[in-house]
Amino acid sequence: MKQEWEAMRLGDVATIERRTIRPEQASGLELLVGMENITSEGTFVGVSTVNSTEIKSNKFLFSDHHVLYGRLGPHQSKIAAPGFSGICSTDVLPIRPHTGLDRKFLFHFLRLPHNVAAAANSAVGTSHRRMRPTVLESLQIPLPPMEEQRRIAGVLDEAEALRAKRRQALLKLDELTQSIFHDMFGDGSGWPHYTLSTVAVIERKAVKPAEITGKEYYVGLEHVSSDGEFLAVETAGKAGLRSNKFAFTEDHVLYGKLRPYLSKIAAPDFAGICSTDILPIRPGDRLDRRYLLHYLRTPAMLAHATNCAVGINLPRLSPKMLESFTVAMPPLVEQTRFGGVIDAVEAMRTMHRDGLTALDTLFASLQQRAFRGEL
Repeated sequence: MKQEWEAMRLGDVATIERRTIRPEQASGLELLVGMENITSEGTFVGVSTVNSTEIKSNKFLFSDHHVLYGRLGPHQSKIAAPGFSGICSTDVLPIRPHTGLDRKFLFHFLRLPHNVAAAANSAVGTSHRRMRPTVLESLQIPLPPMEEQRRIAGVLDEAEALRAKRRQALLKLDELTQSIFHDMFGDGSGWPHYTLSTVAVIERKAVKPAEITGKEYYVGLEHVSSDGEFLAVETAGKAGLRSNKFAFTEDHVLYGKLRPYLSKIAAPDFAGICSTDILPIRPGDRLDRRYLLHYLRTPAMLAHATNCAVGINLPRLSPKMLESFTVAMPPLVEQTRFGGVIDAVEAMRTMHRDGLTALDTLFASLQQRAFRGEL
């Protein structure tokens, strides 16, 4: 049954506290949180203490009574409820709820997609767009009784915990894939090496804008994750594709050649066209596509690619440079055996991905219903 709750201005029920600590006041024992330490899932990564001499600018103080809110665009989705005290970048706003507002209820409210979008759209500035604190303060937050706030926060916490387990399972499968590759092939030093140009072909079949029907699948760098997964690939529209693209098929490995995106290497199970910042590689008869994909994604090869990229604004790999990379070549039967194992891992990954998608849909529904008083 839907409940009607009074809506309050956030600035009236919570305070954005900007208590500043100067570099010379830091002891070096404080935990430091920067934008890079908060994930879009609301968790923390890589938080540690820093030497006080490494702190070059003022920071904000926070505690486990705050919600931390990233205000630097496009990172308004970086919102977290810390279980510790510390100092944070001034691009992270510590928000302390008043009596009568549960901290986790506030945390989940701020993470509502329409609130995140509103904050992102309100960011101002040129090179570094920031959201004004007044935008947060003006948000209207429904305020049920405290017991109901805690119940809602508990339900959303449980749903988020299920999502986190799915994400963790996917990470473990990534680690398993790397482990299997290393167990079967080591560092590659025990196998003959060939330049990529002798065992594969970088195919750059140009597709002109006039030749694009709009029905082809289109892959840009934004459609490939750093883990080699495809993200929301859709059919191409003529209006958005005003320059030549490359054609690819299910036989290619797609290789992102810009230095910030060199880990964006993926094996499609569909044909289409891709950005010219992606190089389609077709393995030859002696090279299994699955083996090539994971070989190019090894830490050593990613580091080598990073070192080889050249340019000023956006360093990139030239096709000729990529062709000069050496590939360790175990017998094809071993490559194929590895591919079979990886296919089994991929089937498990698909199952977990589908489960995560279902949980994401459920969580979004719970979020909306919770703050409409329908949970």
